[in-house]
Amino acid sequence: MAHRPIILLFPRSHFYSILIGVLILFTVLVFSTIETLSSDLQDKVIVIDAGHGGQDPGAQFGGIKEKDINLDIAFRLKEALSSKGCKVIMTREEDIDFFLPNFVLGRMAKRAELSERVRMATMNDADLFVSIHANSFPGGSSYGMETYYHIQSAPGKALAERIQTKLHDVQPDNKRKSKSGDYYLLNQSKMPTVLIEVGFLSNPRERRLLQDASYKSRIANSITEGIETYFQDYPLGVQESAPTLTQQPGPVASRSNSYTLYYPSSQSQDLVAEERQADASFTKLSPPQKVHYLVSELLHGPKSQASFFPIHSAQLSEVRLQNGVAILNFDQGLKEGFSGGAAEEELAIKSIVWTTAQLENIQGVQILVNGDSNNSIGGHIALNQTFSVHPPKGKVAIVIDDFGINNPGTKEMIELGIPITAAVMPNLMFSSQEAEMLHQKGYEIILHMPMEPKDNHPEWLGPGSLFASMNPKEVHQRLITSLESVRYAVGVSNHMGSKATESERVVSSIIEVTKERNLFVLDSKTSEGTKLYTEAKKAGIPSAIRDVFLDNSNDQGAIKKQLRLLMDLAEKNGTAIGIGHVGPQGPNTARALKEMMPEFEKRGIQVVPLSELLQHNQSLSP
Repeated sequence: MAHRPIILLFPRSHFYSILIGVLILFTVLVFSTIETLSSDLQDKVIVIDAGHGGQDPGAQFGGIKEKDINLDIAFRLKEALSSKGCKVIMTREEDIDFFLPNFVLGRMAKRAELSERVRMATMNDADLFVSIHANSFPGGSSYGMETYYHIQSAPGKALAERIQTKLHDVQPDNKRKSKSGDYYLLNQSKMPTVLIEVGFLSNPRERRLLQDASYKSRIANSITEGIETYFQDYPLGVQESAPTLTQQPGPVASRSNSYTLYYPSSQSQDLVAEERQADASFTKLSPPQKVHYLVSELLHGPKSQASFFPIHSAQLSEVRLQNGVAILNFDQGLKEGFSGGAAEEELAIKSIVWTTAQLENIQGVQILVNGDSNNSIGGHIALNQTFSVHPPKGKVAIVIDDFGINNPGTKEMIELGIPITAAVMPNLMFSSQEAEMLHQKGYEIILHMPMEPKDNHPEWLGPGSLFASMNPKEVHQRLITSLESVRYAVGVSNHMGSKATESERVVSSIIEVTKERNLFVLDSKTSEGTKLYTEAKKAGIPSAIRDVFLDNSNDQGAIKKQLRLLMDLAEKNGTAIGIGHVGPQGPNTARALKEMMPEFEKRGIQVVPLSELLQHNQSLSP
């Protein structure tokens, strides 16, 4: 049967109506496309981080949990930014704990979670990193959204200021301004990063608003407008700079008949000084005993109703003093007794640091939980750093290689009391024993992995070494086995390795394992052609490269000269890394380090664990 054409007949009036409708729709689509293409956000890569998740609820009030508020606003922000032509990446799109489930456990879990969020931004070459949080504070009167940036990031500051201005359109009565914050994500991120507190769950009015869908959409749209303004104002980016910190009064020095405890104010996000009288026995205590007494008194809570302490069940089990740094070891109650927001967490740490730093010659404070620094009280501030009231003029890491062989100088180094980073060689008779001893003394430990040199001295390497001829599977297996023999390792460095570190195949396998295990990389730079540092940096792995070998000569005068060079570099660049050794020169290196510590202190150069140099310098100035 032949098919006949079907002809539809419309009244002329209907035809024109349809035509006009199509033209209107076409015009809207064209102008919408033009607007998107002309947006300053077109093709920008922005990573959105919904803070907390899974078993970590963040701040809470009743049945309302911060993690849920964060995720909701993050999705709305993604939609708003995507409509402007952005490529948006979410660190989490569901209610999960962290990004390596059932792989990284215990003491490394919190660090793994936060590090993975930063790594996602780095790996995706993000233009911006935006982390969403909600706050909480006792009393219920604290109110208002606020935006945080890192004190040394000029782009972060510019971004935060513009977002805060737009958020004021949502909250005209909000008097808060953008400000610097001492948070892990801000410290670790390389791109402009802001942490946005979208309100206080503890405030009745703001709590109701944060449950309203339209209000959360307004927050997301305002953040988008702030980001767009940032790119309009700075199309070529903001030149990095380090703003000068105005030195404000710090803790008052304790007197023979009194001391001061510092508590957060119930009315404002400041510290309140509570002076107390000391009995005669206080003056007879040793410095560590005085620290223990002061912090224990702090944990008992304030006498005044105008202040509070946000941790209720912690106990201080041990205090050590090393090179002007007080190391405070708390029990698990430091974390389990805390349920507040970022503001309370920062103030809790400030309370501890300021109370401790009132004692003479204490320049910094390290906080441990059950002997471990890879922790966080509330998930915002990492504890693997030295907190100080006033920032030092420079920081150095001193890495001591070749532990694990019962080398000369091992005992002297362990007893120094200086926060060295100990590089332990694997698979040897004393590897596990010395790693355990170092850990018990509180030292940071890395795996000192033997790798093939160009001068072909295999007898200097030891078992389980890596060779340039090995395939990736062999390198992977040997590195895993070596890590198992050096417990507590948080990083990897190369022992020798001038040939192996130039091999792209070997280096790629090392990078793969360190990324899996959330370890950092130190390139000892035994070859000018080494690829270890550059490839680790490309992969987004925290990494560093050696600046100075301290003891190529066994002469004490020569070692001290190298230590002064290390201080010079730290003063010039802010940080520097020196490598020394146990072994034939070990006793003299240990002696030189001990004798040079007064000069380090006089010049304002702080010795810190290596991992601390992989993030921005920290201070807890008010």
